[in-house]
Amino acid sequence: MLLKHTVTVVLCGILLLLCSCREQTGSLKGEVSYNKRPITEGEVVFLGKSGVPTSVSIEPSGNYEVRGLPYGDYMIAVVPRANTSLSDLRREWKAKGEEPPPELVTAAMKAASSAIPKRYHVHDTSGLTITISQPATPLDLPLVD
Repeated sequence: MLLKHTVTVVLCGILLLLCSCREQTGSLKGEVSYNKRPITEGEVVFLGKSGVPTSVSIEPSGNYEVRGLPYGDYMIAVVPRANTSLSDLRREWKAKGEEPPPELVTAAMKAASSAIPKRYHVHDTSGLTITISQPATPLDLPLVD
């Protein structure tokens, strides 16, 4: 009987230890803006100690939300959405067996140029950081020149 009780206590202790070792994660949500106006497309990219980036899309309202980030320090980048309109333009012209005129390519590139200043495109130059240490953290990202 004593042995059965001891085994039960030991197993409960091991289970408790395993549960406490599980990595804690948190979520972030907020608005991305530039000069007090919402950024309506792009991605927010989080880079932590693992070196593996986690990215989430920015909604048309300017809001973003990411879940499941392990507690710790992160550098943040805000990057423009990949330009599909330029790809569509080239595909359309190639279907005709031609290349699009340079002025159309230039116009498409200008239209695709992002409202996100280039320094925010890279983690090392953005200056944006966060330490996640709780389950939910609000984090607005007001970008400035």
